Amino acid sequence: MAKRPPLRSCEFFVPGIPRPQAALSPGINRKTGKIFTRYSNKDALMPWRARITALAVTHWTPGPSKLAICVAMKFIFVRPKCHYRTGAHANELKPSAPALPSEGQIPDLDHLERAVNDALTGVAFYNDRQVARHMTGKHYGPMPGVQLTVSEIEE
Repeated sequence: MAKRPPLRSCEFFVPGIPRPQAALSPGINRKTGKIFTRYSNKDALMPWRARITALAVTHWTPGPSKLAICVAMKFIFVRPKCHYRTGAHANELKPSAPALPSEGQIPDLDHLERAVNDALTGVAFYNDRQVARHMTGKHYGPMPGVQLTVSEIEE
C-alpha cells in the first residue's frame, strides 16, 4: 500500500484593508448586445485578491490540493478615531467603543470570505467547494489585513 504524503498546511498574513466580494451587477455590451456581469467594487477588490493570491503562491506549494480544505480567516480592521477619548486620554478607548467590528463601514463576513476563497482558488484548491471547514472572525488591531491558515484535512 502506498504511503500517503503528509497533509499540507500554511499560515500567512496579508496586509491591507480587507475588501468584500460585493454582489455582481449586470451590464449590456452596447456593441454586441450581450449581457455580462461585473463586480460593483472591482477597483478595490481585484488588487486585494491579487495580493492574497501572490502570498498564497509563495506559502502553498506545490499546487492545488485535491483533498478537503479548512480555511481559517482572521480579518483585522483598524479602529476608527471616534472609538478613542480625546485630550490627555486620547490613547484610551471610550466605554461605548464596541469590542468587535460589527457596525459602521465594516463589510459582511460572508462577503469577505468569498473574496479570500476566490483568491485561493487555483492555488490552494481547485474549487472552493473543497472548503469543508471555515473558521472566520472580524477583529480590531493595529494593522489591517487578514491572517490566513489553510490546511488539508482528512475526509
